[in-house]
Amino acid sequence: MKAQVGVGTTTPAGALDINSSTNGLVLPRVALTALNVATPVVNPQGGSLVIGTLVWNTATAGSIPNNVVPGMYYWDGTKWISLAGSPGGLDWSLSGNTGTNPATNYVGTTDNVPLILRANSIERIRMGTTETVVNEDAQNYNFRVEGTGESQMFFVDAANNHVHIRAASPFPTIDMFTSVASGNDYPINGYAVGQGNAGIYGRHSVDASATTMNAGGAFDGAGNGFSTQAGWNVGAVGTGREAGLVGTATNAASNNDQRQGGYFSVADTGTTIQATASIAGRESGGSGKFYGGFFDGGQSTNDYAYVGMRSGGTDYGILSAGTKSTMVKDNDGKNRVMYCTEAPEVLFQDFGEAELINGKAVISLDEVLSKNISDKKPVKVFIQLEGDCNGVFISNKSNKGFTVTELNNGKSNTKFSWQIIGNRADATDNKGKVTSEFDDVRFPIGPEKINFPKPGTSKVEKR
Repeated sequence: MKAQVGVGTTTPAGALDINSSTNGLVLPRVALTALNVATPVVNPQGGSLVIGTLVWNTATAGSIPNNVVPGMYYWDGTKWISLAGSPGGLDWSLSGNTGTNPATNYVGTTDNVPLILRANSIERIRMGTTETVVNEDAQNYNFRVEGTGESQMFFVDAANNHVHIRAASPFPTIDMFTSVASGNDYPINGYAVGQGNAGIYGRHSVDASATTMNAGGAFDGAGNGFSTQAGWNVGAVGTGREAGLVGTATNAASNNDQRQGGYFSVADTGTTIQATASIAGRESGGSGKFYGGFFDGGQSTNDYAYVGMRSGGTDYGILSAGTKSTMVKDNDGKNRVMYCTEAPEVLFQDFGEAELINGKAVISLDEVLSKNISDKKPVKVFIQLEGDCNGVFISNKSNKGFTVTELNNGKSNTKFSWQIIGNRADATDNKGKVTSEFDDVRFPIGPEKINFPKPGTSKVEKR
C-alpha cells in the first residue's frame, strides 16, 4: 500500500497520522548496549540502519562516554542520540552530562555576542566576546569585572601581565591597587586573626645586586618614588614629604606592657650580639617612663642610652649608663675622644674675668643664667687671682651674682678670673607649675636597660 496512513482518522495529514485523545505512541522497546553500537536494532531491508530510526531503550549499559540509560534515542548514522540530553544527547541536561568532549562540547554562543547568565530574569553574569574568565597559561586572554561607574573595578591585562584594581594604567610589570575616595577608602586592607600572622606580608626572594636595592615592601606617600641603597636587602622602605614612616603603639588602659612606636634590631646569624633601637616608647610595669628613643649597642650591660625621656618627674635629654663624650680631630686628622664631666646633681657652670677696683668687684651674672639657677641653694664661686694682692673673699652670693673683696682692707686693682657653679632651677610653666624637677635632684634612681626579646622568623610559605 502506497498512501498516507491514518490511525483514528480518515483524513491523514502526513505519511502517518495517529489521532487519539486517550492513548500515546509506544515506540519499539529495545535493550541498547552502547551509544556507538546499532544492534540489536537492524534494517529489515538489510544494510546500514537508517538515519532517524527511533527507539525506546530499556537498558543501562556501556561505559562512559558511550554508556546508555533508559530513554528515547534516535540513530544519526554513527551513534545513538538521547533526546533526554544525557548520556549521549546533544543538549545540556538539568541533572548533568556524562561523556562530554571539552574540545567540542561547551556552554556558550557560536556567534559574536556575549553569554549572559540570569537569575529571576535579572542578568547576573555577562561574559563578553573579548574577555576570558579562566584560561590556560598558553592563552593570554583578559578578564574584567565592572562596578557602578567604575569600568576598571578588577581587570586582568593578560598581554602585559598586569592586575588592575580601580586603575586603568598601572606601573609596568606590577599590580596596581588604587583608592579614589576620601576618608576610609583603602587600596589594600589586610586583617589577620590568628597568632603569629601578619595582616600584609611582603617578600623579595632574591639578593640585591651591587647596583640595586631589593625591598619586601615600599611605601611612597608623596608620589616621588623611594630612595635606594645599592646592594641592600631591606624589609621596608618609606618615602613621604612630612614623614617616611609613621608608627603608633596603642594598648588598653589596664595594660602596662612595654610599648614603642617603632622597633629596629640587628641580629646577625652566628652571633649573640643584638643591637636594638626603640622609637617613641614606654617602659613596662606602668612606671610612667616615656621616651623618644632607646638605643642599645647590645655588646655590654651599659652600652645603652635613652633620649628625650622623663623619669621621676625630671626631664632628660640623654640618659645613659655609658660616658657622654665628643670627638675632635688631631694633627693627623684622626678622631680623638673627649669626655664630659659628670655630677650627682643638675648643675650649670659659667666663667668670667674681672678686676678689683680699689680692692672690690661686684659681679653680675648673665640674666639668662640667673633665671635658670636655683635661688634655694647657694652658688659655688671659685676665684683665680692674676696678680699680687692680700687675697680675696666672696660675699653676697646669689643666683644674681656675687661680690669679691680684698682681705685686710686692701685697695689693689688686681685682675682675676672666676668660675661659678649653681644648681639648675626647676622648670615651670606660665602659671608657675613645676614641669620638671632639677633643684633637689641628687643621685635619682635611673631606668634599667630594656631587654627586648630576641627576634625570630615568622615562617611564611613561598607562593
